[in-house]
Amino acid sequence: MNLKFIQMVIAIMVLSTVSPSLCASSKGEEAVGEPPVSAVWEDLACFALSNPPRIERYDLAQQTWLDAIPIQEDAIDLWVDAEGIFVGYLRSVSRIPLDSTEEQHLRDTAEDLNELVATSDYLFILWGEDNITSCMKTTGAYIDSKEYFDSMHGLSIASSLGRIFARDPDGNEVLAVEFEFDGKLGLRQQDTPTSSPRFPNAERTYLFPNDRRLVDDSGSVFDPRSLLYQNTLPISFEEIVFYGDLPIIATGGVLYSFSNSLNQTGQYAPEHSPLKISLKDQSVFSFYAGGDREIDVEIISLDFLTPELPGQSVDPMGLRFHPRESWLDSDSTIYLSDPANLSVHRWSLSERHFLESVSLSGSPTFVAYSGDTHRLYTAYGMHEIAQVKLEEGLDEQPFVMTQEEIAGLATAGEFVFVAQVRDGRDHATYSPNGELIDLRDFGELSPEYVWDSINRKLFYIWNLHPRDIVGQGISTEGIIGVERNSPFHDSEGYIQPVRVSPTGDAVIVGGGRVHDPETLDEIGYLPNPISDVVWDKENLIAIRETDVSTQVQKIGPDYTILDSIEVDGDPHRIFSASEELVVITVVDDLPVFHILNSDLEILETSDHPTRTPTATASPTPTITPSHTATLTFAPEDVDEDHDVDETDLLMVIRKWHTVNP
Repeated sequence: MNLKFIQMVIAIMVLSTVSPSLCASSKGEEAVGEPPVSAVWEDLACFALSNPPRIERYDLAQQTWLDAIPIQEDAIDLWVDAEGIFVGYLRSVSRIPLDSTEEQHLRDTAEDLNELVATSDYLFILWGEDNITSCMKTTGAYIDSKEYFDSMHGLSIASSLGRIFARDPDGNEVLAVEFEFDGKLGLRQQDTPTSSPRFPNAERTYLFPNDRRLVDDSGSVFDPRSLLYQNTLPISFEEIVFYGDLPIIATGGVLYSFSNSLNQTGQYAPEHSPLKISLKDQSVFSFYAGGDREIDVEIISLDFLTPELPGQSVDPMGLRFHPRESWLDSDSTIYLSDPANLSVHRWSLSERHFLESVSLSGSPTFVAYSGDTHRLYTAYGMHEIAQVKLEEGLDEQPFVMTQEEIAGLATAGEFVFVAQVRDGRDHATYSPNGELIDLRDFGELSPEYVWDSINRKLFYIWNLHPRDIVGQGISTEGIIGVERNSPFHDSEGYIQPVRVSPTGDAVIVGGGRVHDPETLDEIGYLPNPISDVVWDKENLIAIRETDVSTQVQKIGPDYTILDSIEVDGDPHRIFSASEELVVITVVDDLPVFHILNSDLEILETSDHPTRTPTATASPTPTITPSHTATLTFAPEDVDEDHDVDETDLLMVIRKWHTVNP
C-alpha cells in the first residue's frame, strides 16, 4: 500500500468512524461536575436545574429543546412517564401533566425525600432513607407506608415482578421491596447470597428490558427474582441505556457497547463527557454540562459503537460459561444450561458444533428436561415454572404457577416433579398440560432428582444427617409413592451425582457406592469417587477430577479399573450415544467436548476458541460528518518503503484525530 491508500483511509474515516480508544486519549481532563437530577421516558428527557429552579426538557424524536418549566424550588428527584413529570422536593411531591406547565401538589413527607419510582398507577416515595410511601399517581391519595430499617438508595422498579430494588449503602447489599398490584407494600428481601468482587462499590440499580436482569453501577448483574448473582459487566459505569436487550454504558467520558452475553463490542469517546445518555432509534443522545441552558446534547450515531443486532439468542461459540446441568436427547443433541447468560445452549454430536441457543426470560433457579415429552422446564423465583416445547420451536412459554415455594425441579417421564417448601416440605407432580396431579407432605429436599424409567422411581440424596440415598415411586398416572432410603444411614459416600443404569439394575452415587434400585442394599463399590458415569455394554465409563485434569476410567463388571486416560479441563458430564462417548470438561470457563470410543481412544476434541469481538457483524456506518479535515502526509509519515502496516495506520488515525478533537 502507498500514500494514496492512506488518503483513501482518511476519507473513509472522516465519513464513518474514529478509533474510539485513540479518541479517548485525546480528550484530556474535562471538568464534568455532578450530574443534574434527570429522568427520561420515551421521547422526553427532563433535567432539574437551579438558578432559577426549573426543568429543562428535550424532545429526542424532534432533536430539539422545549421551553423550560419553572418549579418552586430545587428538585431532589424526578420521575417522568405518561402521567406527567413527578417532582420530588425536600419534603413534598408534585406532578406536572405532560400537556401543562402547572404543578399539582400530591403529598408531603415527614422527613427528607430521597427518590421516586412509579408504575402505571402508583407512585412510590422513598423518604428518611428507609421509609417508602405508596400513593395514587394522579391524585396523591395515600395507599400504604412502611419503614424497612435499612438505608436505601439507587431505586429501580420492576412492575412485572412487583418489586422495588435498591442498594444499601451501609451493608453493601442489594435490597428488594415487594409490592402488590393494588399498591400495598410487602416484604423486604436482602442479603444477596452471592456477590461479585465489585459488589460493595455500587450506588444505583437498573433493570434490563422486560425485567430480565438487575444490574448495579459496579457492573454486578443479578437475577431480579432471587437476587442471586449472575454475571458481571467488565467495567463499572455512571449511566446505562439499552439498544433492545444490549447494554450501552457511559463511564470516564467514554461510551461502551456490549453483547447479550455482556462482552464488549465497541466503544466511542464523545467530544464532551456524558452526564446523561439516552437512546432513540439509531442515535445516542449524550447530554453534557454546557451551553445557555447549562445542559446541552451531542448526538452520536449508534454505528460508532458497532453494536450487535439486538434480540438475538446468545452465541455460545467462544463464550466463557460453565454449564450448570446438561442433558442428551434422542437426536444426540446435548443441552447445556447457562443461567448467567439466560440461555440453554445446544450442541449437536452428529454435526460437531453448536446449534441456536434457547433464550430464557430470566436466570432460572432450576432447569429440567423430559426426554418423554422433549421439553425443557425452567423455574423462576418462588412460584413460576415455564416450558420450552422443543418439538415446536425454541420459544419459552408459561407452564404453571405453584402454590408453594419451589425448592427443586425434575421430570418423571412425562410428568413434572416439584419439590416445594413453606411451612413444611412437599413433593408435587404436574401433568404435561400443567394440571396438579398429586401433592404429598414431608417430601425430602435435594439438589438433584434422577428418574429411573424402568423402576419408575426418582432417586436422590437426602442431605440431612445422616446423608442417605432415597427412592420415591411415581406411578404411570403421576401419583407419588412412599419414600424409601437405604438401610445404612452412615453418610459416607452419599454425594452427587446419582446415576441409574439403563437396565434399571443399579444406582450409583458420587462417592462410589452402588445400590440395588429396589431394596437400596449396597451391591458394590467403585474404586474411587466419581464426577459422572455412563454404562457401556457390560462396563462403566466414569470421569473424575484429578489435581490437573479429568481422568476417564473404564471400569469392569467387578468394579475394577480396566483402563484410564486423561483429558484437559475440569469434569462436567459424560454421555453415551451412537457408539460414541462424549466427555464434557471445562477449560478456562470454556466447555470442551471430547469424543471417545469404547477403547478410550480420543476421536475428536471440539474447537472452542475464545470469542474476540469484531466490527464485521455491525451495520456499515452511514454518518454525515459534522466537520471535516484535510491532512497532508509526507513520506516520512510511513515506513521508508511507503508500505502501510497496522502501526502506520494507527499513527495516521492519531494524526487525524489530533486535528479533529
